[in-house]
Amino acid sequence: MTELVEAAAGKLATMTYAPELPGAAALVDLMTFHGVTPSLGHTDCDDATAAASLTAAREGLESAGFDGVSSLPTVTHLFNGMPPMHHRSPAPWPPPFARPRKARPWWN
Repeated sequence: MTELVEAAAGKLATMTYAPELPGAAALVDLMTFHGVTPSLGHTDCDDATAAASLTAAREGLESAGFDGVSSLPTVTHLFNGMPPMHHRSPAPWPPPFARPRKARPWWN
């Protein structure tokens, strides 16, 4: 990740990741450390994994302190390639919509 950020010379703004893959949490930490907005997508994770990852991404962006960088992670290709919602196996896309209206959103 560090090599990619350096090669991008300040042009890397966002990167899509799947939170259920090995190393995803460390990748989110590296992205936020470098001011890159994590974007959850192309994932087969469950709702709890999505919620925890989006929260970690938001907290990382808030603490990074980069000017001009949103403190909200994003979601890439919402619904595309993600499993449908099922009452016994919630999908990764409902958590961003489940926040109370007055609460700060997880994603942008």
